[in-house]
Amino acid sequence: AANNVRELKNQSEMNRMKKIHEQVMAGSQGPKRAKPAPKFASVQSKVAEQKKVANMPSDGSFLKRNDGMNVASRLHADPKPMNRDRMKPSLPTSSDRPAVAPREKKDFIKENFDRAPAMHKAAAGKKDDGPKKPLGKVPKYLTQRKKELTQQAEDAARAALPPEAPPGMRLVGEAERLETLQLLHQRMKQ
Repeated sequence: AANNVRELKNQSEMNRMKKIHEQVMAGSQGPKRAKPAPKFASVQSKVAEQKKVANMPSDGSFLKRNDGMNVASRLHADPKPMNRDRMKPSLPTSSDRPAVAPREKKDFIKENFDRAPAMHKAAAGKKDDGPKKPLGKVPKYLTQRKKELTQQAEDAARAALPPEAPPGMRLVGEAERLETLQLLHQRMKQ
């Protein structure tokens, strides 16, 4: 998109330069003026009328553009009297400012130090309604959750055990089993 915009700008610049070149080659000076309609051919423009009224010199000796007075007439002309009633009031100067009362010196640190004991008494005298929640008591949801976890652990331990042994037999621990196996191996060797 940016390339297209750049191309359009370049093309329009080329076309503009081409038109200027053609005008120069044709000998015309600038853009052509439109001819007035025949019914307005005898009417002069407002700009031409203003030039005649202002009696503007053609030597270009004006101080300001469109001022209407040349340098010589400006120097000898009487200055216009100022109408003070229509002017804005002037700004106040430093001497016009009202005097401000001097600030009193205040020791804020000393004042705070003096107020501190009264503030401590006020804080100590506050009525204490007691704690809003009982302190040191375990919430019910935690005790209930603890019971559920212990129950789940017991259930998992029961599930890990083999089914009930037949009558007359019992479950032997690992240490007892190894001791019994060792005894049996010694008897076998004898």
